[in-house]
Amino acid sequence: MKKYVILISLGVVLILAAVTGVLLFKGKADPKETASEALQKLNAAQSFRYTFVQHEINGAQEKLLADLSGEKSGNDIGLKGKVAGNDVEMVCLGDDFFNRDLLNQKWVRYPGIAGTVIQQLFPVEFNPSTIVELDETDEVVLHNEEVINEKKCWVYQITPKVAADSINKEWKNFAATLYVDKSSHNVVRTVLTADHQRKERKLRLTLDYDSIGAEITLNKP
Repeated sequence: MKKYVILISLGVVLILAAVTGVLLFKGKADPKETASEALQKLNAAQSFRYTFVQHEINGAQEKLLADLSGEKSGNDIGLKGKVAGNDVEMVCLGDDFFNRDLLNQKWVRYPGIAGTVIQQLFPVEFNPSTIVELDETDEVVLHNEEVINEKKCWVYQITPKVAADSINKEWKNFAATLYVDKSSHNVVRTVLTADHQRKERKLRLTLDYDSIGAEITLNKP
């Protein structure tokens, strides 16, 4: 009788171990597939809210260059915050660019330059979803798991391609940390680091994303 009890107990243990293994395997999604899916969803999103924080690091000194919050709705984007210590507020609606004058706080309209000049001057700030790209040869490693902005995330270490030509001209040795919501597979945060091409300086860009796919309306200033 004891023999049968032992056999049954061993059987139950093995079944539980197998089930646990399957669940753990399912919970650990393939890093490359999950990261690629999350970036593709972000790049295809027609609307989202985001923050953009840029630091330049020189030895032990860390300088905040930009701290912005933005909204995207289709091709329209609005930004507000600080750049180089100055308050800024900018909106791209269609081909028109609107900028709030710092002196009199009035809006100034610059027609026909939103899709050309402004996109070139602010390649990341106004294109926050396209900064990091992956191809078949790029390595993606699951680093750990963290809670970011109240979302349980997988944390991936990536050696990415950077889409912005202006950044590639000045910076090199890019590395990215990608935080992907385990539930929705949406990108929650991207942290991009790089070394300066000529100087002993480092760059760190931190972009947080929220309300992906939400209905967002940008009004004319």
